[in-house]
Amino acid sequence: MSYRLLYERRFVGDLEIVPVSEQAGIERRLKWLSENVLIISHSPLKGKRFEGVFKIRISRWRIFCRLDHKQETIYVLSIKDRKDAYR
Repeated sequence: MSYRLLYERRFVGDLEIVPVSEQAGIERRLKWLSENVLIISHSPLKGKRFEGVFKIRISRWRIFCRLDHKQETIYVLSIKDRKDAYR
């Protein structure tokens, strides 16, 4: 079963900072995630501000997502360079 990917406006804007040469790999990884969401462990973020948000690590990039199992949807919230992701 595959979950639907919904890209938040912020993610789309953030994606512009990712080199074009890396964007295809990120898209492939997100597609893979949508097909395998139930069999992998997620890295939830700590803190009340990040409740329900988990991260995906792809080389130097961190992608922040939220899962909705009832709607079978992954909300892709944003993407940040590791050096800026946790500030």
